[in-house]
Amino acid sequence: MDETKITVSGEEAALEDSMAGSHFYPDFAAVLLKQKVAEQYGLKAENVLTGAGSSAMIDMIGLTFLDDGDEVLFSAPTYGAFADMAYLNGGVPVSVPVTEEQKFNLPAMKEKIGEKTKIVVICNPNNPTGTYVPIGELEAFADTLPEDVLLVMDEAYMEFATEPDCCSMVDYMKAHPEKPILVLRTFSKYYAMAGLRVGYALGSEELIGIMRKCSASWNLNVCAQKAAE
Repeated sequence: MDETKITVSGEEAALEDSMAGSHFYPDFAAVLLKQKVAEQYGLKAENVLTGAGSSAMIDMIGLTFLDDGDEVLFSAPTYGAFADMAYLNGGVPVSVPVTEEQKFNLPAMKEKIGEKTKIVVICNPNNPTGTYVPIGELEAFADTLPEDVLLVMDEAYMEFATEPDCCSMVDYMKAHPEKPILVLRTFSKYYAMAGLRVGYALGSEELIGIMRKCSASWNLNVCAQKAAE
């Protein structure tokens, strides 16, 4: 699949150390991990929500923001969890075929945005095509989104990107706090922690605060937190 056997330096030692405290409950709020993640992006801990992989973040987004009949818009093929998120929460997945170059078709997606569109998803780089949307095109697209449409950026593979214009939308999110944007990242791929299940969402304090009300307590165990830290 998309797993790797190459472990990150210090990860195994952290796991071994964490086992000594495995008879205690973990920090249910993952305070230290959120602080460390926030520091990497120049954010505050209040801008970070953690969970059991980015798939848990996707589940929380659907639970938090979707009502019956709300549309979730994306290009296809892409990560199937977003269609599942819509179905499981009474929403309607709306897909637009990728371009001939297998890229997200942003102009076609823009035409599909209507009154029922609640969430627009862009997986960048895309799973499973491996293609990406340049940062300039992403920012121009985000500029045109209605204020009541949530933009979800799935950046699970961003650490593998080598092209200079394949960039995270975190800086755009920071520069436009008025826009509802969530950026999803994971430790599963690049950091070889697929089995430990650690992911996180980055967003405004308001969005993250709303999602936190719908998140499960104790959603990261001791070993997962220590390895991620």
